[in-house]
Amino acid sequence: MPVTGANHYLRIVDFTSERDLSDSSILTAHDIPSNITIFFDGTFWVDSGTAYVIGGWVDTNPWISRDGSILPNNATVFRGDTVFKYEIDQDNWTIDTADHSDNSSVTNSFCCGSFAYNAGNKRAYFYAGTTATGPTDQWAFGNKDLLTFDTPSFRWTNVSTNEQVTPEVNIIGGSFVFLPGTESTTGGIGVLIGGVDLNKESNEPLRSVLVYDSATDSWYRQSTTAEGDFPSSRWHFCAVAASASDNSSHSIYVYGGEALVRGQNASSEIWILSVPSFHWLLVDVDSEPRKHAGCTTVAERYMLTYGGQVGGYYSDESLVPCDQENYGLRLFDLSTLAWTTHYGGPASDTQKYSVPKLVYDVIGGNEQGGATQTAPSDGFNTPGLQSLFQAAPGAMSTSTSTTSPSTSSKSNTGAIAGGVVGGVAGVALIVGAVIYLLRRKNKLRALNAGETKTDDVAKYASGATGVFEVEAQPIRPKELAGDSQWHASNKQQISEKRGNGMADTYSHFASTEIGSVSPGER
Repeated sequence: MPVTGANHYLRIVDFTSERDLSDSSILTAHDIPSNITIFFDGTFWVDSGTAYVIGGWVDTNPWISRDGSILPNNATVFRGDTVFKYEIDQDNWTIDTADHSDNSSVTNSFCCGSFAYNAGNKRAYFYAGTTATGPTDQWAFGNKDLLTFDTPSFRWTNVSTNEQVTPEVNIIGGSFVFLPGTESTTGGIGVLIGGVDLNKESNEPLRSVLVYDSATDSWYRQSTTAEGDFPSSRWHFCAVAASASDNSSHSIYVYGGEALVRGQNASSEIWILSVPSFHWLLVDVDSEPRKHAGCTTVAERYMLTYGGQVGGYYSDESLVPCDQENYGLRLFDLSTLAWTTHYGGPASDTQKYSVPKLVYDVIGGNEQGGATQTAPSDGFNTPGLQSLFQAAPGAMSTSTSTTSPSTSSKSNTGAIAGGVVGGVAGVALIVGAVIYLLRRKNKLRALNAGETKTDDVAKYASGATGVFEVEAQPIRPKELAGDSQWHASNKQQISEKRGNGMADTYSHFASTEIGSVSPGER
């Protein structure tokens, strides 16, 4: 009888220099101490050299050692105010308790919602999802409010939402990303896409999205447009965002996912939602089908993906082998819109992100920015949303002007630390490398109940680095970003621009995106 084991490794991918994904030294694994609970679908982000892990569904499955031994899992059920912290430079885990503002206590653990991290104001955001404390509890739906965590003050706040705009109180499996060029110490603009409404048991359509202004805690619903087809409704996809150098436009890249259709495989599509035109564009590129994959930005111009599953809804994932090619890592160039196995190194004048031709052919301008279509073709749904984008850093006029791209730099120079926490891995960008926090269940097909090890298990779990690909959790991965990175050699914090989202030493615990950061770039 097969035995399911918990994956208790923190994986680190080094992107401090130019390299190829096939390099055997690119990925290393660190054991997570037994007192740190392994969980599914919580939140994970990085700030000032420390990774924060909160929430999720507790995994009580036994641990599998590197030599294939089955070890007891000492996981304990924890409340939502429990915070696991990992000091990256010291390679040290600790447990702390967060404070609560007024009566907005976060008493239970939470999972499965949409997570984002704003590197500019150092706050984490968790929208909707479910609340529960452990695997024996029934899922409690109806987390209709937005939970925010202020990293400097170590405090949770429960922010009420406008139910006329955000009525979907049971949404899980969507993606929440902040637009990098809008992030600042006072806030930023976030966009929430897709997911599943468990009350209706149906996917949320992608013909409209939610927009969140974190400076004022205001929500807006905006219709999207397209010249061709819109992306079909989906969940369990991953998303990252990138901004033009003048912030006249922002591109949200949506990869993979699945529909609530039995027997249908995971999607291989990559779509771009250009903002503020809110225009969908399908990328013409061959991609691997993936759901529950973790993704983040690296050096501003790459989307790094990790793990994931290929089967569709209700498919038996135990019959699908893990993806061992390049240790489960894949790199997509956000500028050339092509998959590559070669990483060009930290962001620089020659390596930084540029707007794809596919996008600026529709919205105007060029690869540096200068977008002329800075409003939806059918207009903004509310005047407030139009004003929000007009006031955003580097924003252009909503008229169809031909103003040349601004030379001002992006307002947010905080490095990105991305995290993916839902069925696959957690990625945190610090030090120009990637930290992957893996909390997925490893399906050990050759392991029979009662046995302590097998050759198959040992082959998977042993090795000097423990570099193995992981499949996703059967619940959505989250992506996240971090605010800064630390240079590995001199422990110097480096200001850099982020990418939902999850860091460049790297690591969706929850999400906003696995993020990436490039040493020295501003």
